[in-house]
Amino acid sequence: MGVGRGKLLLFGEHAAVYGYPAVGIGTEDFALVRHVSEKEAQQRSCVPVTYGQTTVHVAGLDSRYRSAVEQLCAAYHRIALETRREPDAEREHRHTRGRKTGDSEEDRSRTTTALHLPPLEPIPSPLFVEANIPPACGFGSSAAVCVALARAALEEWNVPRGSPEEREHTHPESGPQRDSGLGHGPARAPEGRAAGPPSGSAEEVWELANRLERVFHGTPSGIDTGLALFGGVQAFEPRPPELPRRHSLNPPALWIVRDAVPRKGNTAQLVAHIARERRRAESETASMLRELGDIAHAAIELLTAEGSAGGGIRELARLTGAAHRLLRRLGLSTPELDARLEAALRAGALGGKLSGAGGGGAYFVLCEDTRSADRAYRALADQGARPPALRKVPLG
Repeated sequence: MGVGRGKLLLFGEHAAVYGYPAVGIGTEDFALVRHVSEKEAQQRSCVPVTYGQTTVHVAGLDSRYRSAVEQLCAAYHRIALETRREPDAEREHRHTRGRKTGDSEEDRSRTTTALHLPPLEPIPSPLFVEANIPPACGFGSSAAVCVALARAALEEWNVPRGSPEEREHTHPESGPQRDSGLGHGPARAPEGRAAGPPSGSAEEVWELANRLERVFHGTPSGIDTGLALFGGVQAFEPRPPELPRRHSLNPPALWIVRDAVPRKGNTAQLVAHIARERRRAESETASMLRELGDIAHAAIELLTAEGSAGGGIRELARLTGAAHRLLRRLGLSTPELDARLEAALRAGALGGKLSGAGGGGAYFVLCEDTRSADRAYRALADQGARPPALRKVPLG
């Protein structure tokens, strides 16, 4: 069984594309992928997902995710063929040669991924896919499904036959199952970290998930898939074309209320917008991105320092306001999003900002305790916010 979490980026959006740090949290939202028996599939409504000449029957699939799952299955199939095409020695030679001859970053990233992944098995049928993350809002729905698929592939489908892991985790009806901490009944949001650490190499799972997410974001940074895989509060230092360095943080106890408004554009379009702004007004845009990077660095220091309650929480809230003003100057907020932030601040939230690529989408406010979080929640509900996008999230 593979599970991936939703995410909420706290600081560093867009600046991380240009090498600055970022920090975010893995939420209790989830995506789940697992192979099921024919008997279980017959008890559910299945839809055919076709890629190339192959059809996989998928149960439990929300119609909003069908196109994404079709694209991911096709991407996984291509990667699996690549991992089985060349012997390890040849892949090692190609990897080393590519790093020495000045190939493009895309080529180097491709060879690095191929080197780190074992030969992958085809996708089994039928599958069960479930997700409770609102798609196209900035909560990491694509990253969560990519991580879920990668974990299922590397922890279930690719466990060698007869291995101790297979013998220990064999399910009576649906064959070998990796116990991800969710049991085998109806899916539910995982408790604690994202279904525990991966049973194999976390690096392999992360690389495969990030390779899959190219379907949606072209050249993903690895931040969203890192949050979906590891959960908790994480800081990231970009180092393209490799995956970013990751540091777990120990934040003070406070509450986040998160929500989303309709987006104007997808992530790729919004990233391209910032790239155009850099070309149009290079020094001004570069300066704002640098400020966003400095804010993210300051936030990481606050979330790292022990005993950062009280004044630290208020400083963190001040940083959210400073970051949001910069993001608004970059043309990434919307009047509706700004109005909801103002409503939550009037209700007692300490600070807030948009989260992720912008153009609307996800945003959050920081609250000192459960009572102030309840007030902010009600204020946003009065503005039209509704679950599942509207949710209280404990931090620390």
